[in-house]
Amino acid sequence: MVTWIRKHYRDVAMLGIYCALTIAMTWPLPAQMSTHLAGDDVDVLINPWADWWTQKALTEGLDFYHTDYLFYPHGVSLVFHSFSHVNTAISLLLTPLIGHFAAYNLAILLTYAVSGFGMYLLANHLTGCRPAAFVAGVVFAFPPYHLFQSSHPVLVTTQFMPLFALAFIRMLRDASANRVAQTLLAALWFLLTALSSWHLMLMLAGWAAIYLLYGLLFERAEWSPGAIRHLFLLVVVIALAIAPFLWPIVHEQLVTDTSYMAVKVAEGRGNDLLSFLTPNRLHPVFGPLVSEINSRIGYTRNWPAYLGYTALGLALAGVAAARRRTRFWWMSGLAFLFLSLGAQIKWEGAPLHTFQLPWAAPIIAVLRHPMRLNSLTFFSLAILVGFGGRWLYERLALRTRPLAYLVLSLLTGLLLFEYWVFPFPTTRPSYSPFLHQLSQEEENFAVADFPMGRQEAKYYLFFQTIHGKKIVDGVVSRTPHDAYAFVATDPLLGPLRNENVPTEHLADRLAVLAAQDIRYIIVHKRFLDSARMENWQKWLAHFPPPCYEDELLIAYSTIPPLKTELLQDGDVHRIEAQLGNHVHLRGYRLSSDELSAGDVLTVTLLWQSDSRLSAEYHIFAHLLDGGGQLAAQHDGAPGGGERPTWSWRNGEIIQDEHVLIADRDLPAGEYTLSVGMYDLSTGVRLPAVDSNGERLPENRILLQDIQVILP
Repeated sequence: MVTWIRKHYRDVAMLGIYCALTIAMTWPLPAQMSTHLAGDDVDVLINPWADWWTQKALTEGLDFYHTDYLFYPHGVSLVFHSFSHVNTAISLLLTPLIGHFAAYNLAILLTYAVSGFGMYLLANHLTGCRPAAFVAGVVFAFPPYHLFQSSHPVLVTTQFMPLFALAFIRMLRDASANRVAQTLLAALWFLLTALSSWHLMLMLAGWAAIYLLYGLLFERAEWSPGAIRHLFLLVVVIALAIAPFLWPIVHEQLVTDTSYMAVKVAEGRGNDLLSFLTPNRLHPVFGPLVSEINSRIGYTRNWPAYLGYTALGLALAGVAAARRRTRFWWMSGLAFLFLSLGAQIKWEGAPLHTFQLPWAAPIIAVLRHPMRLNSLTFFSLAILVGFGGRWLYERLALRTRPLAYLVLSLLTGLLLFEYWVFPFPTTRPSYSPFLHQLSQEEENFAVADFPMGRQEAKYYLFFQTIHGKKIVDGVVSRTPHDAYAFVATDPLLGPLRNENVPTEHLADRLAVLAAQDIRYIIVHKRFLDSARMENWQKWLAHFPPPCYEDELLIAYSTIPPLKTELLQDGDVHRIEAQLGNHVHLRGYRLSSDELSAGDVLTVTLLWQSDSRLSAEYHIFAHLLDGGGQLAAQHDGAPGGGERPTWSWRNGEIIQDEHVLIADRDLPAGEYTLSVGMYDLSTGVRLPAVDSNGERLPENRILLQDIQVILP
C-alpha cells in the first residue's frame, strides 16, 4: 500500500485537493452534516426514504419493487422510482458510524470530489498535462448545474462517467494497456453508473455510441488490434451485469400498462440559450446583478447551465491549439448543448420559433427534461478546457515553470469564483414530535396525510422514515394513473383530498378507515395558507376532538369509541344471542311496541363482535304473522351501508337501524319481530343460538311481539 501511494502520490494529492475544494464549494454543508440535507429543492426529502426503504426491504425480506407502504392499501410499483443504489449503499454503510444525515450528505459530497478526480485522470490521459487536467476536473466537478443538482442523487452522481470513458478509450486505442483489464474496468464503471442512475447510464451509453460512431468514421486507423473483440466482450459483460437490475423495468413495460410513463413534450424543460452565459442566482457577487435576467429565463434558472467565461476561453484556446484531437469533443459538446435546449429554442424565456424540434420527443420520453444533458455538455467542455490549459501551460513553461503553475492556479481560482454558489443549497427538515409518538406504537397501521398532492407527499415520505407507518398518499418518479383509486372511492378520503369535506356519517366513515388499519388522519398546517386553513377548521369542527395538535399538524384518531354505554340506555331491550362464532346481539330499541297498518316500525339493533370479521354480512329484520309468513321486512348492510361488518372493531357496539313499512291492508293482530344475518356472497344465514347455546329455528333471533292495529 505504501509503495502504491509513493508511486501515485501526485494523484493522491490531487484527490486530496478536490476533497478540499468540495468542502469550500459546498460550504456551509460540511458544518451542518448532521442537521441539514444537501439541496434546497423539495425533492431532497424523498432521498432519505430510498435509503430507509432499501434497508427495510432487505432486512425484512419485502418485495423491493412493490410496496403498500405508499398509496396504502393498494400499494404501488417502485420499478420506475428514482433509486441511486450506490449512494444508498454508501449511506447505509456509514450510518452506524456517523448517523444517517451525515452519511447521506457524505455520499453526495463524494460525488463532487470523485467527479473532479475522475475527469482529472481522463484529461491527463488525453492531454498528458497534469496541471491542465486538474483544471478540467474543476470544470466537470463544480459548475453551478452540478452543485444545484445536489437534491438529486440520480443526477449528481457523475463520478463514474469519466472513469468509464478512460477505460473505454484505453480499451480501444492503447495497445500497451492490459486490454482485458480495461474492458472489465469499463464494465465496472458502467455498472456503477447504472446503479447510481438509469438516466446517467442512458447518457453514458449515448456518449459511448457517439464516440464509437465518430471513431469508425474518422479514426478507425487509431484503434488497436483486437478493439472490436474487446468491444464485444464489454457489451456482453455489461449486459450480464446489469440484466438482474434492468429486468424488472423491462418486465414492467411488457406486462403492465405503463402509459403513465409518457411525458408530454411541452412538460420537458430545456435550457434557455441565455442560461449558458448567465451566472447562477446564488452567486454572492453576480447573483443580484443578474436576478432580473434569471427571472426572465424562468424555471431552468434553478438548474443553471452557466458555462463560465474562463472555461469558454480555455476551451476555444484548446480547439485552436489541437484541432484534430479536440474535434470529437467540441462536436459532441455542441451537439449535447443543442439537444439540451428542448423542444423550442428560447432566449430570455421567449421561444424563437413556434414549431417543436422533432428530436426533443424521444429525449423527453427518456430523460424527462432535456436540460439534464448538461452533464454531457460539461463532460465535453472539461476536456476542451484541459487542452486549452495544456496549450497555455506549455507556452508559459518555456519561460518558467512556476509562472505556468501560477497562471493556471489563478485561472482555476477565477473559474471557481465564476462557479461559486453561496450559500450552498441545503434543507433543514422540521417535523412534529407526534411522528416519534407514532413510531412508538407497535402495531403496523397506516396514516392518511392531508392535504394530498405530489409535492406535499415528498414531505410525507420523509416523515415515514421517522414514524415507520404506511401512508395513504405517496409519490414515485412516475406515479401510475390509478395510484389514488382507493382514495377516490372512499366516501371520506376522496372529499378530503378534494377539500370538500362531508359532515354526515363522519363517525361511521372514520370507523371504516380504522377497520382498514388507517388509524390516523393528519392535517399538516404548513401547507395551508390562512384562507385554506379557515376552510379546514370549519370542516374539522365536525370531527371528533383531535388526539394531538401542535403548530405543525392536527391528528385525529379514526378508532371509534366502543360505545358500551349505549347498552345502559333506559329504552334498550337487553338480549343475549350469538350469530356464527363472533357476532353477538346485545340489545335493541323499538320506535313503538305497536304498529298501524301503513305505518313504519324502526328497530335499532346493537351488535358487538369479539373478533375482526373478514366477510361481508347483511342483516334482515322480518315481521312475521302468526303462521310464520313474512308481513314486512328490511334487508341491508349494517348502519345503512356505513358500517359494513368488516369494519367492526373488537368490542365496539354497532348501532344498526332498520325501517319496516307495514302494508295498508295488513290485517290487525299479533306479529313477531325477528332478525338475523347472512353472508352476502352466498345468501346463507349465520347459525343463531340463544343465551343458553340452543340453536334457534331458521337461524332467526325472535325479539318480541308487535301488535298491528287498524289505522
